[in-house]
Amino acid sequence: MNKNECYLSATIGELLDMDRGSFMRAMRAGEARQQQHPTSGTSQFKSWRDCFKVLKNTFGKFKGPELARWRELKMEFERILPYGRRPDVIIYSKRLVVVLEFKRMSNEFEGFLKQIRSYVKSLRASEAEGMKRKVKGVIIYTEMESAHDIGRIQKCSADKLHEALLHLLGGFPEKA
Repeated sequence: MNKNECYLSATIGELLDMDRGSFMRAMRAGEARQQQHPTSGTSQFKSWRDCFKVLKNTFGKFKGPELARWRELKMEFERILPYGRRPDVIIYSKRLVVVLEFKRMSNEFEGFLKQIRSYVKSLRASEAEGMKRKVKGVIIYTEMESAHDIGRIQKCSADKLHEALLHLLGGFPEKA
């Protein structure tokens, strides 16, 4: 299995142009390509739907020239890392790779920080071989009330993902 395989690869613009049904079909097809026997069930499907909704709402907040730049950025959903681990979303800009991990919870859990740190570490190792971009992580708690914590790993509620991405990538990120 190639280390760069994922369930879905798209630009932010392509995601914005998709409806939820198309997104879900693409994710299921990607899962089927990567696994002999797809294992996702109702819980995973709900997570993908939450992820899609949050991303559409987040990127829908960008307007004008700002949106035009964001639309060009590449995203990967469920990229397969060593040992079969799969971060929810990875966004690639010229200088930065951002790992997004969505949690359908309202409170933080230390295990989630360990999980995303391992994703960031794996991606940093692969970036060391390539473009040497920085790698940052964000945990999005989809059921948390309005919150944004800036640390080594950012944590935010779904409604604050826009702010977290602006903090990391700025208003006009350059595509990779």
